[in-house]
Amino acid sequence: PGALVAKRFFLETDGFYTEIAYHLNEFSLRDGHQIYTVVLSAEAEEALELPDALQDPLFDGIFLLGELNDAYVRMLAARRVNAVAVDFDNEALCTDCVLTDNFYLGFRAAKYLIRLGHRRIGFVGNIYQTHSIMDRYFGCVKALTLENLPVREDWRLINNDPYNLYLMDVLLPAEMPTAFVCQSDLIAYSLLEALRGAGKRVPQDVSLVGFDNAPLCAHTSPPLTTFEINRHDIAMAAYACMADRRRARGGRRVFLPCPFVE
Repeated sequence: PGALVAKRFFLETDGFYTEIAYHLNEFSLRDGHQIYTVVLSAEAEEALELPDALQDPLFDGIFLLGELNDAYVRMLAARRVNAVAVDFDNEALCTDCVLTDNFYLGFRAAKYLIRLGHRRIGFVGNIYQTHSIMDRYFGCVKALTLENLPVREDWRLINNDPYNLYLMDVLLPAEMPTAFVCQSDLIAYSLLEALRGAGKRVPQDVSLVGFDNAPLCAHTSPPLTTFEINRHDIAMAAYACMADRRRARGGRRVFLPCPFVE
């Protein structure tokens, strides 16, 4: 099998998809095969080009690591590519997917902050970047709406540049929330540094919740509260889905549990 990942995700420094690819190859080697991973450039994604290497008949399946744009997904569907989508879903693909229930996780993150007494809660992340970020945001919106708490546009911050690299100089709102749900631990860390630069204390002045349980969570001061998204388990579930597809079984949406790490 092959694996395809958009280059923009390989710019992230926590190696989320790199680690998933590593575990997929680990499982494949155990069965006497090897995963061939291809990084898809932005130009190739925009031009709807399937890399030549993955058009070889020897590739009987492709793991799609991370969300691809809708037009590219429709191209794969038209080619009837035997695929397993990892960490995203797209109705056009009609294939197996392995993901987390991001809407519910966003809801849980906001409810946790509400239980701590917060009434002014913001969100950090570009909701138009991926469906998972948008789901996390609207999960937060649901929790706030149920409690009749404000959902303010100026409390929805974006702190990544066009190349998906995170910025330490995020512009903070004039009227600050007392807590933020951050779409990833890396974004939570960059916000933590921006808050410190503005003279804010965490968690005394502003509380943060992230996602992924990246290694940096235990080493920040204070340690970050987050949801653990286990790369090994994602890869294992995706590999099992691909094995089922080879036996003409498939079409599943597999949601993995994500423990809360306070």
